[in-house]
Order: sequence, then C-alpha cells, then structure tokens
Amino acid sequence: MWGQPYETYVKTKLLQPLGITRMRLGQSLRSEAAAGEVRYESQYTNKTVLDTSGTVVPYPYGGWLASAVDLVRWTLAFDRPGTVLSSSSIAKLVAKPEIGANEYGTWYGGGWWCRQVTGHLNTWHNGSMPGTYTYLARLQNGFSYALLLNRREESGSLDYDGIDDDMNKVTVSSWPTTDLTSKYF
Repeated sequence: MWGQPYETYVKTKLLQPLGITRMRLGQSLRSEAAAGEVRYESQYTNKTVLDTSGTVVPYPYGGWLASAVDLVRWTLAFDRPGTVLSSSSIAKLVAKPEIGANEYGTWYGGGWWCRQVTGHLNTWHNGSMPGTYTYLARLQNGFSYALLLNRREESGSLDYDGIDDDMNKVTVSSWPTTDLTSKYF
C-alpha cells in the first residue's frame, strides 16, 4: 500500500475491482488536457501552481476525470459489499449523524447525502469547481445515474438546484436487454 503513487493505489484498490478502467487524474494545464477531456467553461482564472512565473491559467484544472459510466459503476461499491468496501464501512458512510435529519428528511453521511424512503435509502452526491458540476445518485427504484456538466453555477448561468427533482421524475418504459456500454463508451 505505502510507497506507491496515489493514483496507482486508487486505481488498483478502488476502481479496477468495480470495472472502472478509464478514470484518471486530470492534467494541470489546458495544453496538457487528456485525450477526450472536455473543455471547461468558467469565468475564473488563477495563477499557475506549477511554477513561480505568475502565469494566469483557467481556474478549472486538476482533479479526477471520469465518465458518467465510471461514476455509475462506482455506485456498485455500495451494492456489492466486500468488493472495495465492507458492509460495516458502507453502514458508516450512510449512518445518520447524532444531530439527525434536516427539515427535508435528509442527512449528510460520510460523503453521501441520504434520505430514507420506503424500504430503501436514496443516496446522492454533487460537487463542483469552476468549469465542472457533477451529480451522482442511487435511487429507491434500483437505478443509479450520473450527470456531468462542463460548467458549474456561476453568475449568469443556469441554476442546478432542481436537477435531482427533474431526474427523479424521469421514467423509462423499455430497457435494452444487453449491455450497451462498449458501444457508447
């Protein structure tokens, strides 16, 4: 475990057991963008952290790069105890804190928002930085979905607060009978 690069450890111990093979750390400058990486839309800039030149670069650089497919595969960690997380670890991640649920019946566990619904626990997580916004959810109906945008809420942009409500209203009348992942990813 010790002595290996962070990215190698995460890929080997957490991602590969779930079939996530393309997720990787992003590069630090637009000129070094990874193959297939999107262009991030943000009004913000900052000085580079790579040297002392003071060069101003787009703010959104660094972090992990993942597809919606990869993120949905990550939810398998919570459906397959023992793959990368034990049952007790999963229970701790979604445990209701001592302060209880908020006025909406939700609470923040160890990295997941949670809401108890009949017979199931809905869990979700969202995050953003300039140029990105991501939303990942596991629902009571057995479905998981990921939404990735190359812009976060900034002055003059769309408001994302209603995304989860809108996505929870989506219904699917027919699903493919085979795995189409390789066709679209």
